[in-house]
Amino acid sequence: MFRILGCKENDLSDQYQKLNDAILQHGFYQYMDVYSYLPIDIMKCYQFLKNLQLTCSIGIYRYIQGNYLGTITYIWKIPESEITDEFQDKMQKVHMLAKIHEGLPKYFTWQMRKNVLGKYSLIKNITSAMLRMLYFDFTGNAVITSNTISHKIEDRLRLMLALKDSLIIFNLRTNNGFKGNKFDTF
Repeated sequence: MFRILGCKENDLSDQYQKLNDAILQHGFYQYMDVYSYLPIDIMKCYQFLKNLQLTCSIGIYRYIQGNYLGTITYIWKIPESEITDEFQDKMQKVHMLAKIHEGLPKYFTWQMRKNVLGKYSLIKNITSAMLRMLYFDFTGNAVITSNTISHKIEDRLRLMLALKDSLIIFNLRTNNGFKGNKFDTF
């Protein structure tokens, strides 16, 4: 996220006129996607964004989707006081960025799943079913389990977590035949 100072009306290039008119219709911190104002050619698009100059000061946020999907660029009008006095309305920015992220497309890949499972498998005493539940909680992507036993375990875990009932969760040490009191402090 970065800022660009506004230019004088006389210095505005013709290629930015439509975008300039559109941003002037918006209030401060009301973002807009610049995709519809970009040239079709990739090199011209790059130059358009690199040399972007409007009559008002703007903030720019670029979301890089990765791979061949390209970058989404959002701009918004900012008050001159934010540029000159370094005064920043951070709450306005946070709300605006939260709205932007709500509308962004979400993609899930097997590599992402593999990365999450690899990272959290370093935690000791965690089952693969719990790892898959963590992945689902983080991403919202419920990948089909590899076998029916794992599917049944995940269903039970979902039920236990949804009910939040401490009576459902039990001590496996006593159910597995352990009769000692070594672990009573836990």
